[in-house]
Amino acid sequence: TDDNSTGFGLDFGAQFRASDHLDLAVQAQDLWAEVGDDEATNDVPTFFKIGAALYPADGFTISTDVDMLQDDDGAFFRIGGEYAFGMGEDFDGAVRLGLDTGRFAGGIGLGMDWVTFDYAYVVEPEAFQGSNHRLGLKLNFGCDEQPAMASRAGDRDRDGIPDDVDRCPDQPED
Repeated sequence: TDDNSTGFGLDFGAQFRASDHLDLAVQAQDLWAEVGDDEATNDVPTFFKIGAALYPADGFTISTDVDMLQDDDGAFFRIGGEYAFGMGEDFDGAVRLGLDTGRFAGGIGLGMDWVTFDYAYVVEPEAFQGSNHRLGLKLNFGCDEQPAMASRAGDRDRDGIPDDVDRCPDQPED
């Protein structure tokens, strides 16, 4: 049998910076999503997520979220960590590991200027989805610098200026 299929879905979300070391977020994932082919199609259930990210030390992130599946009474718990690091003046990287309701997930990220590429290996909660390799491309429109990874790697005040050239690395008002 052929176990390969393709699909499409949309995600929407919002993030709020509660403090210099804490972000909060909400998201709806897999809106209007389907996977399959002309002969058989499966609807992918929508996930609603509430999460938080804690930045305890330079380059490290610990995050957690609770996911609720559409039309289901249960909830899923996720926790993970990231180590972000600079690999040159305009190039950043990140390594990520986590648990998704007891299932392993891991990945890497590479960022340069205003574009970021992400790869993740995820064991999905739905049996028909199995395990997946996810690829992501993020474009930061209106940004002069790529803030996602660079701000966590060597930038204590998260103002986008690396600590080694920041005149006041603990004050974000540069």
